[in-house]
Amino acid sequence: ALLVKLANRFQSEIVLIKANKRIDAKSMIQLMTLAAEQGTTLLLEARGSDAQSAADAIEKLFKEGLGDLDALPNTAAP
Repeated sequence: ALLVKLANRFQSEIVLIKANKRIDAKSMIQLMTLAAEQGTTLLLEARGSDAQSAADAIEKLFKEGLGDLDALPNTAAP
């Protein structure tokens, strides 16, 4: 839920890829179908005006162990 909430702060298209499966990181249902357990390697793809900010924020979320989203800075465009 934290990933979906963070991804929705950005206007860019954000996709997670596991093997050959691509999902919209802004969709909780699609994220659940990905079935990515701890330790799974995922590829992050972001396209759009704030793609770099989105990728940086999502990378930080994962590096911090999917911690408290409120602790992350709000880097989304207004």
